[in-house]
Amino acid sequence: MLDKKLVLANKGSKYIHKLFKRESIGMGEFLILTETAVRKNQNIELPNVKWLQTELQVSFTKIKAILDPLEKKGFIIKIIDDNDHRVKKIDITKVGFSYISRLIENLPSE
Repeated sequence: MLDKKLVLANKGSKYIHKLFKRESIGMGEFLILTETAVRKNQNIELPNVKWLQTELQVSFTKIKAILDPLEKKGFIIKIIDDNDHRVKKIDITKVGFSYISRLIENLPSE
């Protein structure tokens, strides 16, 4: 049973690696887009920059390096929190949602 799971994991990893390379997207970008899409879809509070730093265990500089290209491509927008103007929440745009949906639909199911 473990052999079958290892083969599937290996196959999936290779596929995702090729997909990310072809699309010029990194794991951090993928995680941010999927997390934001899920939260928006389920009406859950959108992630903020600090939460992303903690979740991805990276510095503010690294988060900025991931978010800025996503924002430049029109995949996300940064929104100032109504309750605390120091906090920036990350929202996915229609373009970003369409992009991540297309990527996910192309992932192998088995």
